[in-house]
Amino acid sequence: MEAAVNRHLLRLALIPALVLALSGAKDSGCGSNTGSVNGGAGAPEKDPGIDGNEPCRFGFGNAPSVQVTNGGRQLTGTVISECDKSPENHRVTVYIEKRNAHGVFDEVAQRDDDRAIGVGRPKYSKVTTPCVPGIYRVKFDASVYMPGAPSWDYGGGSDPRHVTIAKADCR
Repeated sequence: MEAAVNRHLLRLALIPALVLALSGAKDSGCGSNTGSVNGGAGAPEKDPGIDGNEPCRFGFGNAPSVQVTNGGRQLTGTVISECDKSPENHRVTVYIEKRNAHGVFDEVAQRDDDRAIGVGRPKYSKVTTPCVPGIYRVKFDASVYMPGAPSWDYGGGSDPRHVTIAKADCR
């Protein structure tokens, strides 16, 4: 009888692992097909896209994606890109959004970054806005064009790590 109970408990203990394995969840927090990576944290992860051959990754890095800079006078939002092949065109639009009184994020700053990107060298795309207390996040859209291939428009992503900026943080 005790052996039967132990087998039953073992089966129950394996159910969560089986559900995760069958659902395709990743160790990094279930991953994303939007170009956002590791739930917004960590090194850029390859976006599988439609055919699995997209050459670029996008992410927010390990540090908060919104940081107080310039002696407390501004906020800077950062998106990191990496590519396995050299694209002819690599455009990242970075946004800083601030949560309003209704809990909705409104865009407060935007910057397009069309700078070239080298193979294996990260590109840091940044946007700034004046430092004002509130709750912020970074969002991005990106498009990549490789010679002889269709253009890839990454739907973008937003960093789920919202950053609270206090009055004392701003000068």
